[in-house]
Amino acid sequence: MKKSAVSQLLIFFALAYFAQGIGQYSGLIFQPLTYFLKEVLHMNASQITTYLSVLIIPWAIKPIYGLISDCLPLFGLRRKAYLLLMSLISACAFLWLSGVTAISAIICALFITAVGTAFSDVLVDAVMVERGQETGMTRHFQGQQWLWFNIAGVVTSLAGGLLCQYLPPASALHMAALIAMLAPLSVMVTTWLFVKEEKTPASVAQLKATAKGLGNAIRSPALWTATAFMVFWKLHPGFGMPLYYHLSDHLQFSQALIGQLNAVHSFGHILGALIFSHLLADRMSTVNLIKLAISLSVVATLAYLAMNSPLTAFVLYMFTGAIAQIASLAIYTMAAEACPKQAEAFTFALLMSFCNLAGQGSQIIGSQLYDNVFQHQLAPVIVISAICAAACFLFVPLIAKVSTSPTEKPTEESTETV
Repeated sequence: MKKSAVSQLLIFFALAYFAQGIGQYSGLIFQPLTYFLKEVLHMNASQITTYLSVLIIPWAIKPIYGLISDCLPLFGLRRKAYLLLMSLISACAFLWLSGVTAISAIICALFITAVGTAFSDVLVDAVMVERGQETGMTRHFQGQQWLWFNIAGVVTSLAGGLLCQYLPPASALHMAALIAMLAPLSVMVTTWLFVKEEKTPASVAQLKATAKGLGNAIRSPALWTATAFMVFWKLHPGFGMPLYYHLSDHLQFSQALIGQLNAVHSFGHILGALIFSHLLADRMSTVNLIKLAISLSVVATLAYLAMNSPLTAFVLYMFTGAIAQIASLAIYTMAAEACPKQAEAFTFALLMSFCNLAGQGSQIIGSQLYDNVFQHQLAPVIVISAICAAACFLFVPLIAKVSTSPTEKPTEESTETV
């Protein structure tokens, strides 16, 4: 692949993930939505987490999107046409969300945005996996994606905190929806400009190739090892929602300050993405990256025990943000390297689907422990979460048996073709 084509891909991944960072319900909408449910509907942490669990369904069925994209080209295109369509659907749903107040309508609109965003995420990741395997730049593409996703996190955290600080809960939610609508519209533009794809009409040969790829996926020890590890990695007591309540109710932080902390956390993610891309990606094997990820995650989780003031919170959010991003990129790189050819979208989406389901389960577990077991005490949830993270070392011998080598160099032929 020519350098100019690689540069265009880097621009596409940056802009697409920046937009996704704004448009996901965990992006700009998250704090205004949580603020609305807490202050207007008076829900506790476990109620909000359980109530919003329906929004994980579109992310849990990501393999279906990948299978559709792999097997059934739309207007002859496996990725580009679907990206344009899903982005348009998301934009329309955000527009609807900006004018409703009934909780059923809010969740319905958010569900539609989640479908569009999740499908788009699968397509962007499919392009990343395909081009990454072709060029040997998977880790660099991953770093580019998450760097800009977290730049968006800085912007959305600050904006979400300010909206909650200065607007009534309903108005903050509606304004966030209008701003978020711009994200899928921008994905449409970047897809049209930077995604180059030859038409591939559906054919028996293509279906056979995809079926063969799926067969390879089912028989792949590397894929199943990666799946088991990622589920175990995610399925521990999460404390995202309890932490919001802890900051609001126990430490008495303002909504603007909470938004600033989330922005600092996202800035830490940016530092982590830069460290991973420039210092770790080409220097460590997959197994060593996983060992590093586990070790750093244990440290980052326990670090929250030291948070007792705005100053310590800012320091800890920066520190844990960087560590969390390094760990995530190591895990996602392992997942991308485990995907067999001809079914990249399906298999990577399958891994992310298991990851999303386990992650949502972890948040439900953590919120239930916080509200109903430990009586709104955050420290016990943090300790249990750290112990579960350390237990992931049990998977390292299995990963060592099936892991691939560090990033392969592109072949002479691949550097000359478009």
